[in-house]
Amino acid sequence: MDHPENIVTQLIQEEHRSKWIARSNHNVKCFTEDEIKRFTNNYKTLLGRGSFGEVYEGVLEDKRMVAVKKYICNVKENFAKELTVHREINHKNVVRLVGYCVDENALMVVMEYIPKGNLSDILHRDSIPIALDTRLRIAIECAEALGYMHSQMYTQVIHGDIKPANILLDDGLSAKISDFGISRLVNTENTLYTLNVIGSIGYMDPLFAQNDRLTAKSDVYSFGVVLLELITRKKSKNRGWGDWLG
Repeated sequence: MDHPENIVTQLIQEEHRSKWIARSNHNVKCFTEDEIKRFTNNYKTLLGRGSFGEVYEGVLEDKRMVAVKKYICNVKENFAKELTVHREINHKNVVRLVGYCVDENALMVVMEYIPKGNLSDILHRDSIPIALDTRLRIAIECAEALGYMHSQMYTQVIHGDIKPANILLDDGLSAKISDFGISRLVNTENTLYTLNVIGSIGYMDPLFAQNDRLTAKSDVYSFGVVLLELITRKKSKNRGWGDWLG
């Protein structure tokens, strides 16, 4: 039987595999589907849905709460790339990867559970006021995480979709960057070109939208929009492609 590490690599198209060598900066466990069914109580509690899958609540044997992202589409390569990127990262302001599952038709990643939800929901909910100094601290924590991914890792990581909905908050309202579904490793050059522009209108770098050119500066642009939103508590307005490209 193939080792789980080999299965992850095999899910990536052959010509790209050399760029996606799996490393890990902390212990990451390979779970079976049966184990995940057991600690999620057969996927009882749905936390949310995204473009690639659904997220469920779970409790491990040691009583740690986790969030399980279950892929619902045939996106094996996306799963493998997200897992490979996420397992490289070990930073206090990035959601911690706990484990994964590569069973047949059961591709999943297991992450630490962040109880307060995402920044977008909390920031724009009048019933939960957040003081300006707290909002600025959240911005600093996000900047530190991005600085780590861009400059301090052996292989640079570009997140590609920085926005309030992808910033989770723990009980102390500390920021945790999440969702590495469209992130990229950059181990040969500092610029990536892609034929598939994926991201969030309103936060996406216009140069990326126009030229398919993704760099660390793309994350910085998105973070600038988030910073403005943190200060003003006003949502970014979604703009159409004509506004980007005109």
